[in-house]
Amino acid sequence: MQKAAVVVIQAAEGYFELGLLDEAANELEKLEDRIAVQVWASRLKIFSRAGRWDAALDVAKHLVARVPHEVESWLLAANAARHAQSVEAAYMLLRLANGYHADSPMIQYRLACYESQLGNFATATENLRSAVLQLPSLKHTAIQEPDLQPLWDNFGMNQPWQKE
Repeated sequence: MQKAAVVVIQAAEGYFELGLLDEAANELEKLEDRIAVQVWASRLKIFSRAGRWDAALDVAKHLVARVPHEVESWLLAANAARHAQSVEAAYMLLRLANGYHADSPMIQYRLACYESQLGNFATATENLRSAVLQLPSLKHTAIQEPDLQPLWDNFGMNQPWQKE
């Protein structure tokens, strides 16, 4: 059991021993929520690796509803949507995620990838520039990213994060 879980259980037992039953129950609920999220995230990764995209998307939607503040949940959900449905579905999901995480370079990066696939080159360039400015190491990833190939073809392999 993780150290944090042990601490929460000890706190709950302490509250219980003091007769503070509501507080004890609240501590255990927090733990249940954290464990549930970890279980859902693990399920999502398993279904994704197995190529069970419909199941992965169902789990991803549940996970995003539980923890919308987690960027990785949105990214995993978008990937599942892309495989289970379409690039457009993944793009729409990440546009929603962008409302929660406008400052996330990874959301901006994946938006750029999907926009490139959809032929939205101006917006793809804008999002890619934003992502690279926040996380410069994405330049190296972007050069080799297959989803950005339409963008590279459109701009003749210029680096869109640099202003022309």
